[in-house]
Amino acid sequence: MERLKNEFLTQLDLLLCSHEEKESILDEYEAHLNELLMSFSSLDNENKIREQIYQRFGTPEEIAAMWKDELS
Repeated sequence: MERLKNEFLTQLDLLLCSHEEKESILDEYEAHLNELLMSFSSLDNENKIREQIYQRFGTPEEIAAMWKDELS
């Protein structure tokens, strides 16, 4: 599950480019992911977990687009 979290955050990091609030956004999503993944500790299917993450938070692409729109 740690790999899923790292993949998600790495992707989000790349997509946010040089957003002025990048570090706080990443910290916030890392905290949310930690909470969510703890609740999925009994699941071992990465695809199901990834699906749940995307349903709860959106994809990294969707999140980055939302934050970029907020600046405009």
